[in-house]
Amino acid sequence: MIITSRFEALPNEPRIFALGNFDGVHLGHQALLKQAISRARQIGGVAVAFALSPHPLQVLGYPIETIVTSAGKARLLAELGLDAFFLFPFTKQVAQMAPTDFVESILLKQARAQGLVVGFNYSFGRKAAGTPEFLREYLRNHKVSVDIVPPVLYAGEPISSTRFAKTHGITYEEVIMPEVSQIMKEEKFGLIDGFSRRLRMYWEIVRTLAQ
Repeated sequence: MIITSRFEALPNEPRIFALGNFDGVHLGHQALLKQAISRARQIGGVAVAFALSPHPLQVLGYPIETIVTSAGKARLLAELGLDAFFLFPFTKQVAQMAPTDFVESILLKQARAQGLVVGFNYSFGRKAAGTPEFLREYLRNHKVSVDIVPPVLYAGEPISSTRFAKTHGITYEEVIMPEVSQIMKEEKFGLIDGFSRRLRMYWEIVRTLAQ
C-alpha cells in the first residue's frame, strides 16, 4: 500500500477516495472502506483512504486523543486491502475553505477523483458546512460518483471511535484500547510478527461488540 501526501505519487488509474479520519478502523469505517475498494475494482481503479493530517481538531487547538497513530492506522488499512493511504496536509487555511472550494481545488483538480465514498455523518469545509448530500448534488454534473454509507449499528446506535458502547458491563474503549496499545508497542519495539495476530484479535472484539 502506498502512503503519501503527494497526489502525483498516486497511481494514474481512476481513483476512488474514501474520505474520513478512520481512527481505529472500526466496523463503520470498514464498511465505508470496503465500498471504496469495491467501487475501485469495478472500474479498474485504485481505492485510496483520504485523511486529514494532523487531525483537524488538533490544528484548531482542541485537545484530542486518538486510538491509533497514523502508522498504526496505515497497517490496519493495508490489512483491509486499500491501495493507498493519502494524508492530506491540514492547516488553518484549509479549515477556512468553503466546501465548494475544497471540492473544486482539492478533490477535482488535485486529487482527480472519479468517485467518493463517505459516511452518513461526514462533514468538511468552513464551519463543517459540507455534507454528504452536498457532495452528491454538487458532483452530479461532474460525473463523479458519491456513495453515502449508512451507519453500522450496535445496540441501535452508530459505532464510532469516540462513543462508549457497553457490553456485559465493559465499555467499548476499555476493551478496544488495550489491544491497539499493544499493537503500537509491538511496532515501536519492532515486534512486527505479532501484528497480524493482534489485529485479528482487535477486529474480532469489534465484531463481537457490533453483534
